[in-house]
Amino acid sequence: MGEFNKAEEIYTILLEATSDDHKELAFLYHQLGYINDQKGDLTTALIHYKKSLEINLAEMSPDDPSLSPTYSSIEQYQHALAIDTNKPEPDQLQIATRHNNIGAILKDQKKYTEALISYQIALKIQVAHLPSRSPLIATTYTNIGLVHSFMGDKSTAVSYYVKSLEIFQKSLTSNHPSLPVTHRNIARALEDLQQYKEALEHATQALDIFCRAFGSDNSEVKLNRENLNRIQQKIMIDLTASE
Repeated sequence: MGEFNKAEEIYTILLEATSDDHKELAFLYHQLGYINDQKGDLTTALIHYKKSLEINLAEMSPDDPSLSPTYSSIEQYQHALAIDTNKPEPDQLQIATRHNNIGAILKDQKKYTEALISYQIALKIQVAHLPSRSPLIATTYTNIGLVHSFMGDKSTAVSYYVKSLEIFQKSLTSNHPSLPVTHRNIARALEDLQQYKEALEHATQALDIFCRAFGSDNSEVKLNRENLNRIQQKIMIDLTASE
């Protein structure tokens, strides 16, 4: 965080010293947007990104390819996608990223059917251009699983989470955060399906990996321990009811 603060200070000084160079001003505002984005201050980041775009649009065509990163940064992904698609030599993986970004926005807007379409397009491109063990493919599987979960289709969600887990297990280190998060996703979906024993297995693995990676006092560890305890209680209730 200290490095970002220092960089922000430098760019702010440069910005104050730059008055009439539109290209330089747009660049500095974009960099300030990126820094605030990385710091988690999305409101300030958006202000800087929009200022960068405003300056550039005074000098450039709205469809200039160099504006694609800025459109993307302010979540105008559809416009960025159109620019990327119409390039003489489109970067297919960049296009897949755009579709993933659009899917994320649609998911947040609860437009789940449309989100699935975007994610499926991204997946098709990634499968065609990436190794089968690529974590990017696994992440898209996770995104699709999450949408199915939000739509109430927990069984389909589990199937996509499992595909994601299989790739992560082959491509990532044993303590990588994506592994316990995926185990947790599977556990929650299985819990909703009342498949408590299977859910317990994944909840246990999620907790074990989080403990190894972050230590027993980490907030993620505490959350996953609560998940595990809740599933264990449901198993005990089922056992009591069957006696």
